[in-house]
Amino acid sequence: MKTSRVVVVFLRHAAIGCCLFGAAAQAQTVPDAEPSQRIEIGGGFSVGAPTGEGWRKTGDPDYPVSYVKVLGPEHHSLALIASTGPTGITREDILGMRQPGGVDKMFKLMAGVFERVSKMHAASMLKPRFGAVELVNDIVSLNNRTTCTYSRIVARDRETLLDGVPTKFRFVAYTCLWFPGYDVAASVTYSERGGEQDLSKDAMAEGERFVRSLQRAE
Repeated sequence: MKTSRVVVVFLRHAAIGCCLFGAAAQAQTVPDAEPSQRIEIGGGFSVGAPTGEGWRKTGDPDYPVSYVKVLGPEHHSLALIASTGPTGITREDILGMRQPGGVDKMFKLMAGVFERVSKMHAASMLKPRFGAVELVNDIVSLNNRTTCTYSRIVARDRETLLDGVPTKFRFVAYTCLWFPGYDVAASVTYSERGGEQDLSKDAMAEGERFVRSLQRAE
């Protein structure tokens, strides 16, 4: 089966997220955001701007909505990325939901998108560089119109050492389809990197707030 562009885009989120060690020092500082400020990411989707001090733009031209900040020691950072991409589901497929069997066909198409994304995330951890600690895949709903495949990966990076010990990172990705516009998907991810004891519930909560700010214009 041909790999859809949305899978390639979301796999690159994982690559960017796991390689942002030390990037906060070179990134461009962003001003504190108003709670109501929203950022367009394409396809009618938007996310809330990260709030609080310390956030910097990564400067990646392919992902203008990408931020990183240092959480404590210089080696402990959190990155947020949001983007959109085509799923391979066509407008004809969406209109076909009105026909007999159309809804079942759409469910299969959606399941195919989610399965490919989940497999690509898992495959990214098979490289010798990484030692996977945890890999979780699930299907979740952010609201009654948004269905997402959820991936959480915790791994050790053998190529980035801290006092001779591999650093640890947590990568969480939500790949979301918004009813009924299934031709475009949104990816919202967060990744935390640091020493063995650095990964925190507070960082995870901050990442989840960013994810759950996802909206799509009606």
